[in-house]
Amino acid sequence: MSDKKNTVLIVLCLAGLGQRFLDGGYKTPKFLLLNNDKKTTVLELIIKNFILSGNDEFFLILNKRHQKWKKTILNIERKLNVNFHLNFVSDTRGQAETAYIATQILKENFSNNEMSNNPIAFHNGDTILKKRNFNTIKKIIKNNVIGVVDTFNSDSKNFSYVSLDHEGLVKEIVEKKVISNRATSGLYVFSNYDTYRTFYKKIDFSKKELFISDVYTQALNSNLKVFNLHNENPRDTIVLGTPSEYEDWINK
Repeated sequence: MSDKKNTVLIVLCLAGLGQRFLDGGYKTPKFLLLNNDKKTTVLELIIKNFILSGNDEFFLILNKRHQKWKKTILNIERKLNVNFHLNFVSDTRGQAETAYIATQILKENFSNNEMSNNPIAFHNGDTILKKRNFNTIKKIIKNNVIGVVDTFNSDSKNFSYVSLDHEGLVKEIVEKKVISNRATSGLYVFSNYDTYRTFYKKIDFSKKELFISDVYTQALNSNLKVFNLHNENPRDTIVLGTPSEYEDWINK
């Protein structure tokens, strides 16, 4: 890991198989699907926007079934002049477990001093985010909050949502239930990886799928502060979670 104090560690949780895309006849992992220019992948566009905030190092947690795409991923690393840490894992029970595996890999491979003061961000492989400022996120984390949830405007039941208290902090975060107009984008930040690990271990593991919202809920139950960073511009959040969303995007 490069020697950067107080940088935000960015983990891309790419271990899902993208079943809806497989069912739709797609053989390429959804994060490697091309833009309408037929040259640029979704993964490149996600990372390019993170680079604008000064990030050049990324931890990618991928599925073992995607190992045949390793060369393509490394070509993206060279093309963007960034540093990828690739880890191929077995199937997981959702983004929360994938994120936990990432923290375990970090714990095993880097000293605690390197990690203890670094915020850690988890993101997915099917949502392109623009104008998200990680320098702002770092300042927020220093203000006695343990996490930041990124949101955008929506009223679709396909997304997860947060509601806020009178101070503008997250009061509740729920899956697939519209409780406000603030839908989660998939970008989730914690003050450090130990914070994530602590509250991950408290979630209900009897559930079929494990969500990072469950981890935040445990932190909120402990009366800890979670900040909401909201982006109002619909052009700054491009969700490509289904074949129809992807096809509408490339045909614009």
